[in-house]
Amino acid sequence: MRNGCDLILEVSPEVRKKVMVQEYVYIGWKRCAVTDHLQIVQCYKCSVFGHTDKQCRYASARYPSCSGNHCLK
Repeated sequence: MRNGCDLILEVSPEVRKKVMVQEYVYIGWKRCAVTDHLQIVQCYKCSVFGHTDKQCRYASARYPSCSGNHCLK
């Protein structure tokens, strides 16, 4: 059984470069493995980040450039 927790850190590109060359970072008294997870999801329907069009709860589509009522696809 794994004893610990997962942390997500948002850092500047410069700090990311420095951290990614490390195998571990220490946070408090814990040694944490470093992995890179870049998964940016954007909804085709409402243009909001963090979900897809299948999970979208907004009623109408909005194109980000013109605010027209059409999807990004």
